[in-house]
Amino acid sequence: MVLDAFAGQSYADPSTRKDKSSPAVLSWYQWVKQNARVQSSKHTITTAGVHRLKIWMVDPEIVLEKVILRRDALQASYFGPPALLP
Repeated sequence: MVLDAFAGQSYADPSTRKDKSSPAVLSWYQWVKQNARVQSSKHTITTAGVHRLKIWMVDPEIVLEKVILRRDALQASYFGPPALLP
């Protein structure tokens, strides 16, 4: 599975886009305002054992700051849950 950080977005300034789609423009401004892009996905693991999450760098300007793995719902917060040390 690939999480595309720019799904449905143009790399150009949204004010110059021809389709003028409001949700895309609003989400772009939200990303800029918060200086963050949050992606989430749900997966069902049906077998016991070791499972690996692989992350590849595609663009050197993109920074992956945090990966959160949860079994239950996550309470909404700006920075996410605090880090847990093993």
